[in-house]
Amino acid sequence: GQTNINFKFDYSGMKVDGKSEKAYVEEQVKSKNKEKKGSGDEWKSDWESSYRTDFFQKKVIEDFITATESIALEGGYFEDAPYTVTIKTTVIDPGVSAGPFTRPSMVSIEAIFTKTNSTDVLAKIVVEEAKSGNYDMANKFYDIGRIASAFGEAGENLGDAVIKALKKVK
Repeated sequence: GQTNINFKFDYSGMKVDGKSEKAYVEEQVKSKNKEKKGSGDEWKSDWESSYRTDFFQKKVIEDFITATESIALEGGYFEDAPYTVTIKTTVIDPGVSAGPFTRPSMVSIEAIFTKTNSTDVLAKIVVEEAKSGNYDMANKFYDIGRIASAFGEAGENLGDAVIKALKKVK
């Protein structure tokens, strides 16, 4: 009977490209600063802020809304909604664009449903290895775009799982 669900995001403890996020970020900063002074530091700032909000989180929410359109459930930043889903990212594989060796990006998340302002878990849905689209040519050479595409797939899969779970309840 809900029309809105609040979304929160948690990136703590996630693995990126098979290593801790801290190690991944340090490696990227060093590599990018070597190519162009200061670009790694700029990338790190974007990774910790705008990449998450403007790309990853935005795609999860957009694709969740699309998937749940048939039940009129909208996800977003609704702090006054009675329920909250915390999207805990556990794994990001940025993938690679390398001709015949191209590998899509992949994201795994845990969606933890609670009453807003409560820590009592009502439900948990795990979405493993949501992949960026094989034909996502706009993001083929753009790591952040490929990762965002995988987050979108995770949002769609989550929406589909919510619909399936609600059908069992009815």
